[in-house]
Amino acid sequence: MITEKYISEEECMEGKVYSLHSRNLNIGVYAGEGIFIGIREKFGERYLDKELHIDRGGTARGIRQIGEIRKEIELKIVLGIYDEITGKEVRFDRPIADGGRGWYYVDSGEGCTDIRAVSKANEELFKNLEEIRISERMCELEEELKHLGGERLRLIKKLEKIENLSKYGWEQVEKNPEEAKELFKMIHSISR
Repeated sequence: MITEKYISEEECMEGKVYSLHSRNLNIGVYAGEGIFIGIREKFGERYLDKELHIDRGGTARGIRQIGEIRKEIELKIVLGIYDEITGKEVRFDRPIADGGRGWYYVDSGEGCTDIRAVSKANEELFKNLEEIRISERMCELEEELKHLGGERLRLIKKLEKIENLSKYGWEQVEKNPEEAKELFKMIHSISR
């Protein structure tokens, strides 16, 4: 049972980028129909992949909105399939042995057995998601630095207190050894 708060599919807005809890994505743009598209990393490779919203039986839960994809960018992983040799857009009908055309050129409808089909990745979507990821990480690091700055001040004050107690303790070593002993015990406990 999931008790973590998340943004329902109904509340997700197409084109908005969300911080996600999911199997393979940390952030993703909501592409509609329950689909998030984000950058996945696997075996050192980074590429666009999709995850289904948890309300549709997937693993992706939007936690908070962190950005928006530029309007001119299509929300697709692949922008088409092209012949590697001619650069023309191609599609596959059915195998020739089954009475189909096999691979054919979209512009002419002409089938060709020499087509080397390759998909064209949506590089603009990848870049925009990466920009948003970096921006989000920068904000997280700024928050960490603020916290560390506060922690640094706290530690400086603690060290000053230890230093002052140490000076006083060493002054008391000859005058009042029992008080000095208690002061050094206090210093020891503070320094933990």
